[in-house]
Amino acid sequence: MTGAAGPCTSASPIPYVRDGEPDLNDEPPQFLQHLGLYAYRRHVLLRLANSPPEPQEQLEKLEQLRALALGYRIHVGVVQHAAIGVDTLEDYDRFVAMYQGRETQEESLLSLTGGIKAA
Repeated sequence: MTGAAGPCTSASPIPYVRDGEPDLNDEPPQFLQHLGLYAYRRHVLLRLANSPPEPQEQLEKLEQLRALALGYRIHVGVVQHAAIGVDTLEDYDRFVAMYQGRETQEESLLSLTGGIKAA
């Protein structure tokens, strides 16, 4: 999958598991977690900003779906470890604190999950 164009992306597991819940710890992995890092050329960013939201983008709340709908390609790769998501200003502040060494990754994860520890 490395270097491939992402034809479909979702905030939910793909493929959809009809009978039960997806096993996100399955080996080999059946699902990949989305870790988005986007860089656009100026003319593409202007086109995206001046284009109306796409229906699937509005349902999923994923702005990259607009780029796909407009025919742009998104290249994807596979990493061995997931990172902490940065989707809000609060997430960013946590990331900066962790990056500066004031907070450990475990403390960041606990605050992101409301204090729930992974088993």
